[in-house]
Amino acid sequence: MDKEVLKRVYSKLVELLGEERVSVAIEDRLPYSRNWNPCTRDFRTLPDIVVLPKSTEEVSQVVKVAYEYKIPVTPRGGGTSMSGGSLARGGILVDMKLMDRVLEVDKENYVVRVQAGIPILRLNEELRKYGLWFPYDVESKAVATVGSVIALRSDGTFNIRYGKIENHLCSITVVTGTGEVVELGHRKTLISTSGYHLHWLFISSEGTLGIVTEAVLRVVPAPPHRDIVGFFFPSFSHGVKALVDMLKRGVLPESANLQCKNRLKFYTHAYRAKYGVEPKVPEWTEAVLFLSFAGDKDVVDFMMKKSREIVREHGGEPIEDREVLEMWWTSKHVAIEPKELRFPWEKPFIPFKQKWPDSQRTRRFGAAGVSVPVGKIQEMYR
Repeated sequence: MDKEVLKRVYSKLVELLGEERVSVAIEDRLPYSRNWNPCTRDFRTLPDIVVLPKSTEEVSQVVKVAYEYKIPVTPRGGGTSMSGGSLARGGILVDMKLMDRVLEVDKENYVVRVQAGIPILRLNEELRKYGLWFPYDVESKAVATVGSVIALRSDGTFNIRYGKIENHLCSITVVTGTGEVVELGHRKTLISTSGYHLHWLFISSEGTLGIVTEAVLRVVPAPPHRDIVGFFFPSFSHGVKALVDMLKRGVLPESANLQCKNRLKFYTHAYRAKYGVEPKVPEWTEAVLFLSFAGDKDVVDFMMKKSREIVREHGGEPIEDREVLEMWWTSKHVAIEPKELRFPWEKPFIPFKQKWPDSQRTRRFGAAGVSVPVGKIQEMYR
């Protein structure tokens, strides 16, 4: 950005937000040069200015300044993306972390209105007071924000039962590229047959259509009981077929996680540390399926029993070591603080002791989400 333009823009933004929430200092801009992608090179992309608004109106005023001077604007949530979308290449970076308030909890209608910068974990801590739960549970929930899961359509652990973000999103408040504030959606109803579902256009838009500043989300009653189970399979395809058969026969898991046998090593480190030996894993194991079930205890017990029967029909065997199952669950869901514990068998997570792979330290490591037909999963994995 031209230095004279930068001075004028900075002065205007300081008038709007104050000096404490606007910065051009290099030490304030450097943290925004990276996301969680290990392949990202340090300090290759930097914003010219960082701002931290607290309200929709302040976001609107910032965008109007940017529009006046034809400056790009990059919104940023928790910064946990691995695709580079939150990295600003000059211009103004709008950090949403101060827009983290719960504005309304409507227990009667099972909806909550929030600012888009609130992390998923903090939202659920607040909802717990009302016996409610937002089941869109991303693994980076401690810092991943509501706005970011809308913008990225992130994967959630419980999608198999509760669906993607569009199944929870009732309405949004958006600041457009000109600074206009618009409300889209159906307020507190999830589905309506009148009008266009324009709020769905912003799902997966990654900030290209505007900045989501508020959202009304559908929430559900917190489950009274939960249990977990895991199975060994001789191949990925065996595990996929068993899971599909469960769904066809009305056995609906709350979550399903199918992994290769090598990934199992991430969940057995606690067992080795505790007992000094490896847990029993059949030599023929090529895939592992972890499931959770939630609801009334008698329903959960039935689903657990039925899942075991179906798995045996498809050549699988249950994981008998409870420690392995519990470490899988806690490593994905209780990795932050003990106060997250909700069920008796949950335990605080002990960080992994393995060294980072050489490929990751030398930045040759990458990750990508792929979408393939069920029948092609085994082929894709090879």
